[in-house]
Amino acid sequence: MVWSVKQSALEVLKGNWFKVIGIIFVCYMIKVFLGTSRSSWNISSDGVSMTPLVLASSENILVIIAAAFFNSILFFAIVDLISHIKFNSGKKFFSAFIYSFKNPSLLYKGFIINAISSLVIFFFWLTSVITLLNLLYVMLEGFQTDDIMKFFFVLLIPIALLWVFLGLSQAMYILYEDPKTNVIKCVIRSFKMMNGNRWSLIGLYVSFVLWFFLGLIALVVGLLASLAFFEVSRFEYFQMLKRKERQKQWQGYFES
Repeated sequence: MVWSVKQSALEVLKGNWFKVIGIIFVCYMIKVFLGTSRSSWNISSDGVSMTPLVLASSENILVIIAAAFFNSILFFAIVDLISHIKFNSGKKFFSAFIYSFKNPSLLYKGFIINAISSLVIFFFWLTSVITLLNLLYVMLEGFQTDDIMKFFFVLLIPIALLWVFLGLSQAMYILYEDPKTNVIKCVIRSFKMMNGNRWSLIGLYVSFVLWFFLGLIALVVGLLASLAFFEVSRFEYFQMLKRKERQKQWQGYFES
């Protein structure tokens, strides 16, 4: 499944690498300018350095929520461009950035879904760190029965948060295709689409770890190319889930 998604993504990117990389770059620079990116750039006398992933502290949860508004607009811009490339529905680039404004309800619906997803992933990373520290404590103190039970109880929290995050993963794509639908229906449909598909999405994410590592070695251009491949692959994953959804519907019609 992951392989077929990536192959489809490469087909979409064929002849369109620069366009997708371009919008990824513009969106990234907007995020850096607004301070909504999880990456940070440091300029000093020793040169320029970049930290690709900055985990927010509990003190800036409000910043995460505020960033969700701008990030949702940029998300729809990227998806709109990719969608137009895939379905050959005309050339566009900067006009993709006004998609949310042409459908004003996306401004608050996208914000709500993105804010929820951002908070879920934030608490996932936070509880994952706590779980890791708990594991180290158990190893240092010896494997006592009570400590082991506490560790597995703590472990359930990031697992549950990851399950929720993966369940929400398709809601923004659903909202992009049908801006008139409400948030609750988007979330419910997303969870239904991800039923039985969470492991494949995890596999897709994990498969890009090497791509991001190689992208970092190749500096900015390599990282942008990896991000472009990743974003198109996520879009293609949603398209694959839609096909599976339609197949189940047709199967239900024939069986009934």
